[in-house]
Order: sequence, then C-alpha cells, then structure tokens
Amino acid sequence: MADILVVDDDRSRALAESRVDLVGETPAMLDIYKMVGRLAANSVPALIMGERGTGKRLLVETIHKNSTRRQQPLVSIDCAGVSHAEIGTQLFGQGRGTVVLSRIDRLAMSQQSRIAQALTAHRTRGSGPRLTARILATSDHDLADDAIAETFHRELYDEIAVITIRVPPLRDRRDDIPLHVRQFVREFNVELMQTIRGVDDRVARMLAEHSWPGNLCELKRVIKRACIVARGDIITAQDIGDSLTEPVFPGRPPQETALARAARAALHDRLAQANRPGSAYHDIVDIVETTLVAETLTLTNGNQAKAAEMLGVDRATLRKKMPAEN
Repeated sequence: MADILVVDDDRSRALAESRVDLVGETPAMLDIYKMVGRLAANSVPALIMGERGTGKRLLVETIHKNSTRRQQPLVSIDCAGVSHAEIGTQLFGQGRGTVVLSRIDRLAMSQQSRIAQALTAHRTRGSGPRLTARILATSDHDLADDAIAETFHRELYDEIAVITIRVPPLRDRRDDIPLHVRQFVREFNVELMQTIRGVDDRVARMLAEHSWPGNLCELKRVIKRACIVARGDIITAQDIGDSLTEPVFPGRPPQETALARAARAALHDRLAQANRPGSAYHDIVDIVETTLVAETLTLTNGNQAKAAEMLGVDRATLRKKMPAEN
C-alpha cells in the first residue's frame, strides 16, 4: 500500500457505478462539501468559480441531483456566443429545473442586465419576466474584480454571488491526487473492461510533482490513456509515456488579464449591436484606435510627439486617429 495506489477489485464496479463524483479530503474540499449540502437544500442562485478543468460541472450536477428540483431538467448554456433570443428561450422556458450559465462572464452586458432584472423581479416579486428555474453560474476566473471595474454587471454579480464556491486548482490540493487516481482507475476499469489495480511508486511521485495546468480534466486524460496502454495490472512510467509534458511547479498558468476581459466584453456588446452589414470590423477598429490615442494623449498631457513615440507611430498617423473636437 505504501508504494502502490491499490484499487480494490471487488469494489471497483460498485464504486464506479455509484458515481461518487466529488472527491477530496483536503480542508478546501471539505468546506466545499458543506456548501454543496446547503445549496442542495434550497433554491438560491450561486456562483461557482475556478480554473478550467477543476470540476465546476461536477459541483453543479451534484447540487442539482441532490435538490428538490432533481426530477426537473438540468440545462447548461455556454454563454460564449449565445444569442439574445436563445438565452431568453432557455432561461424562461425551463419550468422549475436548473439552468447553468457556464462562463457567465462571456455574456454581453445587455444580456447580463436582462438576467439581473429577472433575478431581482423574482426575488422581490416585482414586475417583468419571471424566472422559475434555479440559476447556477460558473466562471473560469474571479468575477469580483470585474464587478468592481464595471466590466461585469454589478447587479447581476450581487444576485448570483451571495453564495460563492471557489474551486481550488489541483496543484493547490495535491494530497487529493491519490484519491482522484483511484476514482479514475475504477471508472476506466468498468468503461474499458480492465483490471488495473493502481500505479507504481514512480508514477505516484510523477503525478504528485506535476503542475496540472489542465487540473482534473488533464489528470483524467492521463489516467485513461495509461489504462488503455498498460502492459500489466499496475500502471508504470512507461505507460504514462510523454503524457506529462509540463515542467513541475511552474507557478500559476497564464490567466486572462483584466484588460483582455474588459476588451472582450466591450467587443461582444458592440458586435451584438452591429446593424449594418460588414460594418462591425471597421467600426470597432475605429473605436479602439481613437480611444487608444485619446488615452495616450491624456497620459502625455496633450504632447503629440511623446504620444506618437509611446505608440510607435508617426505624428501624421496620430493626428488622423485623434478624436474630433466638439
């Protein structure tokens, strides 16, 4: 047991079929279990935040299937690129089920405002479109800063973030990695009709030291591949192969900057409002260039030569892009 993460063959099928999705014994995970239990007992909105691959979807499914709405639909909406009409149909046509707004920060500001109004009306019994579905929202990054910067609708944030779960990345709860390995091996033994018992001590060290930029999704992929190619009933380093290509402990993976998020949200709104065929590209470029020049001139106290130098353009180009005086 010291060197091998042993999977009890007699229990493998029962455990895999029971689908105990939430795994972990670290303090962060124990706190999450408590919060999931409280959310399952009522129908308030909630916000689940964490890096990609950390298991946000599993938390959503667990909350829904343990709630009083478990007999109703669980509908997931990917907010990246969803149309105004589609989100209205999904939100107001789901009865008393659960609607998951995945990557809610990708919604256009106009759509965020509509949902905020609907949630407020539902909570205060006010007028307007009524929401009967339970709303759960997910995001790959912390929306608190976006709400403060007004790149995410503040009223919507206040409605959905009363209950917030922050899912830690796998690198911050390495003690849970053996538990996940056991879980995945059991699952793939059933799916692939294998009899893998676990991993050897070298693989256990490799898995413990890896940075896991892809979090649980990456770990699951690595274990599935190893189960498929394993030459025996114990997974060895040879079975892992080149699946682990990232350096160990490289620090946090690159995250989208606040500037990039703000720009994306503004562009999403502008594209949604485009009303002339073929106009969006040039309209947006003109707005970005004019705003960039105006802000640079503000920083340089109107010094055109210094502004042109900062932007790396000549003064003639700068003057063309300067905002028109009123």
